[in-house]
Amino acid sequence: MSVILPSDKPRAALQAVKKGRVGLLLSETAEAAFFGSLLLELKLEADASVPTMATDGTHLIFNPDFVLKDLAQERLLRGVLIHEVLHNAYGHHARIGTRDKLLYNIACDLAINQLVEANGAKGGWALPPGALLPGREPFPSLPRDLHAEAYYALLEPMRQQAKEQGAAGAAIGQVVKGGSLRPCDKGEGAAPQGASPVGVEEMQQAWKEKVAAAAARASCRGDLPLGIKRFVDGLLKPKADWRRALQDFVGRRSHEDVSWLRPQRRHVHSGLYLPGPDGEKCGPIVVAVDTSGSIGDRQLAQFGAEVSSIAQTSGGRVDIVYHDSKVQHVQRYRASDGPLALEAKGGGGTSHVPVFDWAREEESRTGEEYSAIIGLTDMLSVFPKAPETPVLWCVYGNAAARAPFGSITHME
Repeated sequence: MSVILPSDKPRAALQAVKKGRVGLLLSETAEAAFFGSLLLELKLEADASVPTMATDGTHLIFNPDFVLKDLAQERLLRGVLIHEVLHNAYGHHARIGTRDKLLYNIACDLAINQLVEANGAKGGWALPPGALLPGREPFPSLPRDLHAEAYYALLEPMRQQAKEQGAAGAAIGQVVKGGSLRPCDKGEGAAPQGASPVGVEEMQQAWKEKVAAAAARASCRGDLPLGIKRFVDGLLKPKADWRRALQDFVGRRSHEDVSWLRPQRRHVHSGLYLPGPDGEKCGPIVVAVDTSGSIGDRQLAQFGAEVSSIAQTSGGRVDIVYHDSKVQHVQRYRASDGPLALEAKGGGGTSHVPVFDWAREEESRTGEEYSAIIGLTDMLSVFPKAPETPVLWCVYGNAAARAPFGSITHME
């Protein structure tokens, strides 16, 4: 075995990365050719200051020691190369916004690594030991099949709990800071330094075009696996984003000050007009979870992550009402409570009448009005008369459903 001198490491690592990239490109499988084609779009750069490997949408930056030692097996090198280029394909450099860079990178890794792992056995690659995956240590409670922003919403309370635990939570804090693909300050899902918002958006669009071209070239080797095809289709032909609809709906319900232009609804019927809420802060929200039997664990996990994000953004309370033909259980949740795990309770027929009755009774009991009611349901239900409270239906498994009142968005 030849010894590589320190001065030769950047060149040797560069050759190894090129070899791994070409190996994917020339592979007989469509999935390997797809990723190899995407990797050709990145400029290669050796940088010993980067802990492992990173990308900024333009460059693939790698630590020579990491490539030569940790990724000496070609299947591991291929796995990490695919991991990195997926940051760009998913547009993480355009989606990070003002989020904490390290924590968002971990959230992105949790989303990306599932696609890498699912196609590795056939494609000829693997993730290195310790790569972050939901459902495994150090995140055994995190659900699968969520997007990066949903994982970020679940990770933030975990980090906050670690801070509150002080020295006792130091180990938890270290876990949240990274895995074998440790995030770094240079690149890794962030846009190039100095890039303008317009430039970042243009880069995201350019990567969509690159994904489309890579998929077309890979089709010469056969059909892409279903998971990768869904990823490509979702990127190039996105459906209406129910998550964005949910966030926008809650955002429009915000209030902070009071205004005579928005009198409190519960007193109007008696002729008494009192100023209602107006401004920035969101009031309590009812989330009605239809537990009649048609909702699955995946839908619950996806929706629970979004509810966590909403509670964190609004700072308000979320009252989760589990129901079938009657209210079965009520869970009161705030973002400070940590990750939210929805658990279906019930299983009979479905009626939304008891949910809206419960909400009115709670308003009367507490003197506090709900800002909104959000229903997670297949819409195969009995509905009450339209309330004054704004309503959004998040519908799953029933593409033809129409809302009897309120707004509607369809979950994937």
